[in-house]
Amino acid sequence: MMKSDWKGHLISGETPGQDTMTAAGEKSGGGIVPGHAYSILKIKETNWGLWLLNIRNPWGTFEWDGAYSDNSD
Repeated sequence: MMKSDWKGHLISGETPGQDTMTAAGEKSGGGIVPGHAYSILKIKETNWGLWLLNIRNPWGTFEWDGAYSDNSD
């Protein structure tokens, strides 16, 4: 996946489960919706060997607010 990112390929992923949140307007799980597809925008490795994915929800309804989010320490 990292090589595909370096080469500029389109990358997507999905979460397991069934999306029952979007239609109801619910938010749980920090903004990650089950049974939903995401665009993978960028992949980075930290100095500690942790891999981070910058993902985008194509519907744009919820935003991740957990660890490593925009407002995370």
